[in-house]
Amino acid sequence: GLSNVLGGDIKESSILLSEELNKELRNICGKLGISPAVLFHAAYGLVVGRCSNKEQVIFGSLFSGRLQGSLGAADSLGLFINTLPILLELKGSVSEYLKEVKKRLEELLPYEQTPLSHIQNWSGTSNNVALFSALLNYRHTSIPLDSEDENTIDLGISVIESHERTNYPFTLNVDDFGVDFGLTAQVDKSIGSDRVITYMKEVLVQLLEELQKESEVSIDNLGVLPKEEEIKLLEDFNATEVDYPKEKTIVD
Repeated sequence: GLSNVLGGDIKESSILLSEELNKELRNICGKLGISPAVLFHAAYGLVVGRCSNKEQVIFGSLFSGRLQGSLGAADSLGLFINTLPILLELKGSVSEYLKEVKKRLEELLPYEQTPLSHIQNWSGTSNNVALFSALLNYRHTSIPLDSEDENTIDLGISVIESHERTNYPFTLNVDDFGVDFGLTAQVDKSIGSDRVITYMKEVLVQLLEELQKESEVSIDNLGVLPKEEEIKLLEDFNATEVDYPKEKTIVD
């Protein structure tokens, strides 16, 4: 239907992470010698795993296609975007898990320009079944979400309406602005884009807390639910006590 073409069943939420959280994320990545992309892939893997109740997750990750491309690819005009599947085992300590995520991303680099259809054939999975339904787009962006470039040249063109959409019902865009990080969730309305943003923030904070400790903690201890939603699920929804007249039987 037309609503599907325009993303009518998809809801979108965007936030900029706080200055303090941005700084802590940058610092811990520098200390560990990893790219922030590794940390965000790790966090997203946990969100997808917790939401689907799986200990092994697969989701798509967008690659620029220029790093391992043909000679001159970095100087060529046009889009070099490809989606590759990343498979993660949600096990081990936090540091072990991060090492696995880093390794998986490095293993994908030689396949930056390999068509997803080829990978689907190699997997032995029918082309009628999608390899994954969740997507992560980690991208380097020059202009923050809530600011405008004062030096923009006025071409006399007005944007009436635009939609940034994929074919996936569970999509997260991470904008790396060099200092700040922005999150944009585009998620099927039955799930709620605000909730996915909240889950990502919760996991990022928990990863930071555990990485700053001396002791090794299993990622099994990491959850995605903020305290408010956890209370609602465990206490409010389970508040099923009802007063019954003591002089009557249950049948009465």
